[in-house]
Amino acid sequence: MRIRLRLFQGWPVFFHISHQCARYLVGQVGKKTLVFPHELISHALRNPDERVCMVPEGGMVAIRLMASYMSGLLQEEKSLSSKTQKMIEGHVLDLVANAYDPGGEWSRAAPNDGVNAAQLQQILRHVSESFADRALKAESIAKLCGVSERKVHQLLTTTGTTLSQHILEHRLQAARQALQNERYISKRVSEIAMDAGFSDLSHFNKCFRRRFGDTPNGFRPDKAKIARKAN
Repeated sequence: MRIRLRLFQGWPVFFHISHQCARYLVGQVGKKTLVFPHELISHALRNPDERVCMVPEGGMVAIRLMASYMSGLLQEEKSLSSKTQKMIEGHVLDLVANAYDPGGEWSRAAPNDGVNAAQLQQILRHVSESFADRALKAESIAKLCGVSERKVHQLLTTTGTTLSQHILEHRLQAARQALQNERYISKRVSEIAMDAGFSDLSHFNKCFRRRFGDTPNGFRPDKAKIARKAN
């Protein structure tokens, strides 16, 4: 029986390189791939040959989680230590098991904590991309990532920083960079604060001074110097 499988850009795929060398590729459509020997994959999946090029049993949540983790991983340009490579290998094996064999022993045990690591990465990425949205809260993040609000907070405790602290830090850093940028010299501090996600100027000023040790205006370029440079 032939099965037609429609793949989308960024989706994870799982297939043989060749039967002769008994290796598997775990990658993303249109992107890079990771190579795993049969011995490793066979630990994570029951009957891996039967799952090659099949739709993951774990459904769309598992697909998105695996795609999100691999997307972030494959964007890394710096060289990784052998310890980090080993950790990533374990994470991917857990994610493969979660997607392709969710009822299996490996998936239930999650020996490398790969699902939690991928979910945390997904949460942190969403915060870094959406911090300026004043409606950003645990509820919306949980819905996007397919987890509970409690899980969002639980995962973030491993970073030593709460969700509100993560969001605040991103907003403060974005505001600081804008304040120091000569292109925004004519923009008011209140506008920059609002663009970064703050809704109250006095709260922004207080947080900014506490974080950076100076007022927002103290970080602004000197207008006179900019004028002389232009002339």
